[in-house]
Amino acid sequence: MYNTSEIEVLDTTLRDGTQMRGVNFTLQEKIRIATKLDDLGVSIIEGGWPGSNPKDLEFFKLIRKYELKNSKIAVFGSTRRKNITAINDNNLKVMADSEAPVSVIVGKTSSFHVEKILNCSLEDNLEMIYDSLIFLRENGMETYFDAEHFFDGYNINPEYAIQTVKTAKEAKVNTVVLCDTNGGMLPHQIEKIVKEVKENSGVKIGFHGHNDTGCAVANTISSVVAGATHIQGTINGVGERTGNADLCQVIPNLEMKLKKKTRSIQKKPIINFGKLRDISNYINELVNINPFDHKPYFGKFAFSHKAGLHVDGMLKASEAYEHIDPKIFDSERSFTVSELSGKANIMALSKKFNLEIKKDDRRIINILEEIKKLEFLGYTLDNADATTYLIFLRHLGLYKQYFHVDSWKVLTEKQDQVNSKSEVEITVGNDRYKDNAYGVGPVNSLAIALRKSLQNKYPEVNQVQLTNYKVSIVGASKDTASLVRVFIEFEKDDIVWATTATSQNILDASLRALIDGHDYFLQKNI
Repeated sequence: MYNTSEIEVLDTTLRDGTQMRGVNFTLQEKIRIATKLDDLGVSIIEGGWPGSNPKDLEFFKLIRKYELKNSKIAVFGSTRRKNITAINDNNLKVMADSEAPVSVIVGKTSSFHVEKILNCSLEDNLEMIYDSLIFLRENGMETYFDAEHFFDGYNINPEYAIQTVKTAKEAKVNTVVLCDTNGGMLPHQIEKIVKEVKENSGVKIGFHGHNDTGCAVANTISSVVAGATHIQGTINGVGERTGNADLCQVIPNLEMKLKKKTRSIQKKPIINFGKLRDISNYINELVNINPFDHKPYFGKFAFSHKAGLHVDGMLKASEAYEHIDPKIFDSERSFTVSELSGKANIMALSKKFNLEIKKDDRRIINILEEIKKLEFLGYTLDNADATTYLIFLRHLGLYKQYFHVDSWKVLTEKQDQVNSKSEVEITVGNDRYKDNAYGVGPVNSLAIALRKSLQNKYPEVNQVQLTNYKVSIVGASKDTASLVRVFIEFEKDDIVWATTATSQNILDASLRALIDGHDYFLQKNI
């Protein structure tokens, strides 16, 4: 009856996504997200619940001014209230007045919820479902029925749960969306029930899953395996409680693993995974959530290899330890070095650094030994490529001594606990420079003083920006000072590099990381 090779995708970031604690989009942000989702090509964008708040009401007025190319806008609401007709239900009237081409109605399908939460009869609930869908269809809208608590309800009273689905079918609903509202189901349960409902109802089935068991993505995939042709989710899985199914994982899995086509209303496939990455990052920025570096497909380290055995295999055949080509997702393959590294890691990094070194070169062992020694002393070089690069240069005889810090000191007076004064004395060739600077805190003043001295000989350093500074406690005891690790990121013209250093003195570690960051810049650019 339905083309099961094509999957209709409804994005509910603007509705269910905003129900996550800490997520709150402005009206303009909602509009911007909608246009990005349209550009991505999801089938349906659920814009919100205008009957519940004025912001969503205003959204539907404003979104009419935008000509969407790939997506339809859906308005969300609940079935009519008991003891009132659909035409007199304000929530349904607001939905009809929204001018959205698609309506999504949520209704009870669990006999427990009908009797204990709605406090009405099972038959009354069926009439509420039917009346609401008919009302919206007669107002020219496509209708989708979100069968709330369906899986829990099916396990309690399967006959009644199926009856709600058949009632929606009688109202000529476009799709019945089975909702794992409490997010408590597991994939094998979803697959079994979706198959049974599809066989017993003859209606187009969709799925909406929450992540309370950590299985929202897996459950969504299982629903499609069982025959669902419509799925719902959010960007990055934002949503009520622990979130919804993450479309940034669901869509690639459907496309790449199940060979299903997720298409827009123009029948254009969602295959530009670069756009999916972009909107994922945009949502993270809006909700002030740091991207998860190990996120499947799009994470910064999704294709990062660290163990020596893995790197050795990757150098021989990329498919040895990767399930898919990272280029498809605009992701970057990377190799890191650590105490787990072998010679293969060093060879891989030398290629990345464009440094020539042969497999039997003794210097590979020397580099590896120094890296393992540093990690034993508290260093973490996974992300500090600039520090690692300088180690390579020194062992390969390619390092150039551009400057040397001879002495430094920092003063923060009690009466001025914000501003600090630093003094740095450095040697550059045959010249010595001694400069001091004030900054907001000791590390900032050290960075300014160092750069002030370096610019006498290398004015290019003024183009380098410090973009990130982090301190971690590596180890501590009652009798000794804590060992700290400093991590600093630098940037120039969109090129980013990072350094790290450890010490029992936080300022010493900070200065050494600052020195390495500027040293790396000079090694690469002078």
